[in-house]
Amino acid sequence: MQSLGRLTRGLCATSRAGARAAGQAPRAGSSGSIDKPNVPKLAEMARIKLTEQEVADYTPKIESIVEWFGELAGVDVEGVPPALRACDSDSKLREDVAVDYEGKAALLKAAPSTDGPYIRVPKITNESAE
Repeated sequence: MQSLGRLTRGLCATSRAGARAAGQAPRAGSSGSIDKPNVPKLAEMARIKLTEQEVADYTPKIESIVEWFGELAGVDVEGVPPALRACDSDSKLREDVAVDYEGKAALLKAAPSTDGPYIRVPKITNESAE
């Protein structure tokens, strides 16, 4: 359901943008009502086209996600320190050091187009959905 994922990401962006446009800051732990999503608008923002049937199919699914976030907004998080990582804070990360890849020559040889040590790829532009 790639389309549903793009729609829900659009929903998150819409919620933040709507709060900013209204002069409100999203508040952690605050309860309140969340407006029902406008699925055709979300699809437009995600730059995907949906049929009327798809809008009808996605609307209850997205509404259930929004309701779930509404439930999360009611959770009392007073005094709970923010979590920076989901994993154990004692985990050690390796040092960020550049190393040569042993299969670099074979990789470049297999690439359809190269420019020196780089693989050439087609240019991708972000054009309007229309």
